[in-house]
This record gives sequence, C-alpha cells and structure tokens, in this order.
Amino acid sequence: MIQTYDAVYKYDIIAVSESMLDSTIKNDDIFIEGISKDIYRSDHPSNTKIGGVCLYYRDKLPIKRWTDLELLQEMIVSEISLSRKKIILATLYRSPSQDSEQCETFIDKLQQFF
Repeated sequence: MIQTYDAVYKYDIIAVSESMLDSTIKNDDIFIEGISKDIYRSDHPSNTKIGGVCLYYRDKLPIKRWTDLELLQEMIVSEISLSRKKIILATLYRSPSQDSEQCETFIDKLQQFF
C-alpha cells in the first residue's frame, strides 16, 4: 500500500508507526523503488512483530539520523536540512497496553527529548 501511494504522490519522506518489523525482515524485503535503501528503523526491543517504527526517505533528501537523541526504545530522530533551516523529525511508538508506570516513563523520556 505504501508503495502504491508513493507511486502516485512521490513522497520525500514516509514515517511508519507500528511497523511490526523484526530481524527476520531485511531492508531489501521492504524496499520501495526510488526511496533510499538505507531505511531508518527501530524495531520492538523484544524482536517480535509488534510495535516498532521505520522511516523511508528519498536519496536526495538531506537527512541524518540522531541516535543519541533517541531516548525511547521505539523511536527514530532525524534532522532534515532545507536551505538554512533544520527540521527535527521524531517518529515513535507507544504501546496502548502500557501500564501507568510505563506510560509515565514514556512521558518523562519524551519531555527530556523536547
């Protein structure tokens, strides 16, 4: 479905939350023609097909990943440089089944990020 939308709209960046990827799925398996083969991903820490995020981007897009700002387990932080402006893009996933303590930790980490 993502590939079909991209064929029509030619997105420069596509962020996917709840990507459901694990180590058995290689980037070559989810490659989209015209998009960079270096797909940014942050799979669920248990390496199971739940949660996770991934980020597709065009090769021409001036983007770099900031792993040191990724304070949550399922998070991708990237910087896009356009002219003299820099845009920080955070793609993240929070499981709806988190208990109140996990949710508070998530919010604390997100506030640290900001």
